[in-house]
Amino acid sequence: MEADGKDSLAISYLESRYDDAAKQMLFPMYINDADYVKANSIVNYYCSMADDESQAYCKLNSIILDWYENGISPFNMSVTDSIAINDLAYSGTKSSSQAKALMLLVYDKSIHTKIPNDTGARKIEHPYTQIAGTSQFVMYPNPASQGSVIINTMIEGLQDSYATIRIYDVLGNLLNDNKYAIDKNNSISLPINNLSSGVYQVELVIDKYPIQSQKLVIQK
Repeated sequence: MEADGKDSLAISYLESRYDDAAKQMLFPMYINDADYVKANSIVNYYCSMADDESQAYCKLNSIILDWYENGISPFNMSVTDSIAINDLAYSGTKSSSQAKALMLLVYDKSIHTKIPNDTGARKIEHPYTQIAGTSQFVMYPNPASQGSVIINTMIEGLQDSYATIRIYDVLGNLLNDNKYAIDKNNSISLPINNLSSGVYQVELVIDKYPIQSQKLVIQK
């Protein structure tokens, strides 16, 4: 599959930079274009580094690259891959959020991680918690095809406030991390036209409340 015009321009620009940020943006683009040789070169670069962040990136994305090259769905991952991703979810590295999203999507597995006081997230007073199976919101239509889905929260008193909605794909890539207004009916309209057919994890993040999540199926 060849990249379209806009993607080709983006790839060319990132390849001209080719710093760490550019490499990590290029990896999923190469994957989507089935350019596994270039994707593998990025993974090999991080595998050659000795620091914890690089090794975590290497382990996680080696698994993801293997899935794509061999047509393996995350839902059919091996026990070895599952154990490795679970360990990465608790690693405290930058790759841990992607690993958490994968575990939550595939297994509905809750991941609880306390944020150290010496990080930029120090302002967060409570442990960062992802909760599965106890969602306090309704999302419809689901499956959906186009337009928007409505997210209706069952938490009272949120009218005229805001919530953050995060969307992850089946590989744990964060596709959306934006704030949306909650209307007088306790609802949020979430546009989905930019999502391809597939299964996604939707997180609803409201200040002072645990993060809630549900699967969203897009059928086009």
